[in-house]
Amino acid sequence: MKPGFEVRNSSSIIIGALILTVLLVGNLLSHAQTPDARSLGVIRLKVKYKSGDVTKELPRKRFFLIKGTLDDNRMLIDRIKQAEVISRECYYRSKGASLPLIRWLNENDCDSVYCREIEARYLTGSDTVPEFQTAYNLGLPAFKTP
Repeated sequence: MKPGFEVRNSSSIIIGALILTVLLVGNLLSHAQTPDARSLGVIRLKVKYKSGDVTKELPRKRFFLIKGTLDDNRMLIDRIKQAEVISRECYYRSKGASLPLIRWLNENDCDSVYCREIEARYLTGSDTVPEFQTAYNLGLPAFKTP
């Protein structure tokens, strides 16, 4: 027997091999079940139509793809049809949003403040959006840099 080596019994080798196998298989399965980032995303459709001699583009609209047939989703469709629809402006006014924020949402065709990067001109000057300025001022001490 060589120095530094010891003979282990076969059961400890088998147990070690089983543990390694379980770890390897678990790791492979966890990666196989994780959805591929390329399979998730957004479908962007631009719809253009002609009215007389003028070609127009429909404004951005959100839609959802729902699995199943029309009959499978009949109850969901009926609930959606009965739901009260409120405009973006009415919704944000009811939440106390400032007029500059509502104007920013409309100009950028956004349903929330997360749809576009906030430009510096919305933090100071005539285009200031008070909500953006407040968030910026609160975040500056925490993040230390603009």
